[in-house]
Amino acid sequence: MTFPKQSRKEPFKTWGEIERRVARGNLSENQAKDLWECLYLDENQIKECLDWVKSKARHPFVYPMFVFAAFTGARRGEILRSEREDFHFDTNVVLIRETKSDQEAEFTSRHVPMHPVLKAVMWDFFKRHPGVYTISTPGGEPIGERMGTKYFRQCLRDGKWKVLHGFHTFRHSLASIMASKGKDQRLINDILGHSTEDMERRYRHLFPAAKHRAMDDLFA
Repeated sequence: MTFPKQSRKEPFKTWGEIERRVARGNLSENQAKDLWECLYLDENQIKECLDWVKSKARHPFVYPMFVFAAFTGARRGEILRSEREDFHFDTNVVLIRETKSDQEAEFTSRHVPMHPVLKAVMWDFFKRHPGVYTISTPGGEPIGERMGTKYFRQCLRDGKWKVLHGFHTFRHSLASIMASKGKDQRLINDILGHSTEDMERRYRHLFPAAKHRAMDDLFA
């Protein structure tokens, strides 16, 4: 049997690029939605968004949940699967429990350096946080993925950040920011747990310095 080829997802785009494309018109609602799925935030936008979340969050775990996503690039399931013991404050490392890298194992893991902002937020949060799971209800109960999405949208729905489709926006953003700063692809893959060429392709265009060096070194 021959299956139709699936269209590739577009490269990640800045807020300005998406706004200009939408403003030109001739896009269906679904096409515009697909464009916003490609959004990545720059460092200032991430800070602004987190400030918004901090001021709007209705529950004590919501802001830490967003900070977790922004400074590790963890997937939604990885955030909600996380346990308090995964945060190693003595070595400044957080363990991310993943399921995608090995289909035969219940879960595998990767270790991500703990950014000072993430460390400060989680250290303060854990002082008054019950239970085993990193993100849980005030009673210590874990939060399912559907509820995680509900809290995400609930917090962002009344402002400009409502265009964010989910926690994966922060994942895209972290990868794209590191790429734009010329960080080694192997480090990006290790931090984010990337295993597909297609994902790398979506932010490879953000390696301008590396491309220029590759050309400048020719015939030197």
